[in-house]
Amino acid sequence: MWGSDATAVPPSSLRDPWQWRPGPGRCLERTVSLIDLRGPDARRFLHGQSSADLMAAGTGCWIPACSITPTGRMLGRLRIRLSGEAGESATVLVESGDADAIHTALDRVLFPADRVDLDGVRPARQRLELAENGQPGAMAVMAAEEPLPDSGLRPLNPVEQERWRIQWGQPAWPAEINDAHNPFELGLADAVSLSKGCYVGQETLAKLATYDGVRQQLRRWWCPVPDEGSDSITAGTVLQTPAGDRAGTITSVLTLPPGADGPAVGEAGVLIGLAMVRRAALGEPALRLSGAQGAGSGPAVELQLSRTAGFVEPPVGAGSGAR
Repeated sequence: MWGSDATAVPPSSLRDPWQWRPGPGRCLERTVSLIDLRGPDARRFLHGQSSADLMAAGTGCWIPACSITPTGRMLGRLRIRLSGEAGESATVLVESGDADAIHTALDRVLFPADRVDLDGVRPARQRLELAENGQPGAMAVMAAEEPLPDSGLRPLNPVEQERWRIQWGQPAWPAEINDAHNPFELGLADAVSLSKGCYVGQETLAKLATYDGVRQQLRRWWCPVPDEGSDSITAGTVLQTPAGDRAGTITSVLTLPPGADGPAVGEAGVLIGLAMVRRAALGEPALRLSGAQGAGSGPAVELQLSRTAGFVEPPVGAGSGAR
């Protein structure tokens, strides 16, 4: 049953917001940060300070990676490119995260014996080409003072960018990328090597994989705008199962106004967002809150849950190979 209010609008009568497509000839352009390292030990140094297996990586390509703390918590979502014949230079692209904190973490463990020069953080612009269905494709990155090469593509506007990010389940800093979450919870298992040997945070991630220890996962959600208005659901709002058990916490929210998908999606529009959902509640098709924080006297508000296409399931039992 849809809540307890006869006037509430059931999700089945609304257009599914995940049917949205950016269409042909679109791209995503955003500000990112770059950190350059030079020296014969650049590859080895970053290999031990990131989650990617850089010793086995080739040069010239962007390698997905995570910057994590010794306890496996997220500092940033990265791409790393090695250059030079032996990878003696490297560029760290901070797609989302606290670039200054990542630079500080690298600088803190850089010793005179490491033959590496660490440059400061510099701003840059990134372009991701998008397929008609929104699948990310080719990437271009230029320093902030240099224009991106002309592509003939039309960039998403800020609201479209956030909608694309939520629909594809891309974690952002500080909403999802923070010291409360690890890469496996955020669907970033493809950016983590469990077989390359020791690196910062490796022991924690190996234990999570070996003992099936991931207790929550990132999910997308949507619901009609409640009678109380769009401000009644915010980051930090607690979610419950239909039985009333605590199920998770909302991390991101975006309001889509009426007509955002062509025909009206409801008189007041819909909300979409991301949430960290506890493992026991991942099988629920919908979670709810009542009033603003799940225990009020107002009608129940149900959030329709789904797994995003970009989410990579956490490994189970694979961590034993990293010991």
